[in-house]
Amino acid sequence: LSSDKLETLASLVVMQTFPAGRKLFRQGEPADRVYLMLTGSVGVFREPCTPADLIYEVGHHSPTPWTGELGVWSHRPRSGTAIVSQPSTLATLKAEDLGTLLSLAPALARAFQRSMKEYRARNRA
Repeated sequence: LSSDKLETLASLVVMQTFPAGRKLFRQGEPADRVYLMLTGSVGVFREPCTPADLIYEVGHHSPTPWTGELGVWSHRPRSGTAIVSQPSTLATLKAEDLGTLLSLAPALARAFQRSMKEYRARNRA
């Protein structure tokens, strides 16, 4: 990416560190941001958030190292509750900035699209 694009990307994200146990968002809340994993991991649960309610775990080594995108893309409330599993550093991106990010980083846009396609395929049953 050019230095101009990198500067724009950097202006869109906020780096945040979260301790284990911190809730990033709750099921039913408005989807206002996407979380990109840089370190650590996050579990996404259905309420009431017992270990048996785990939907998936995402970490910085995951093929899709982000969470929160589903509600942002679909303009629907959060479908699960995200809880930090290990101390984590995340780049947070406001929902209204997702389109700009994806236009600047086409490879990321393709990965997001692939992720959404896989989610839809898994949840048709």
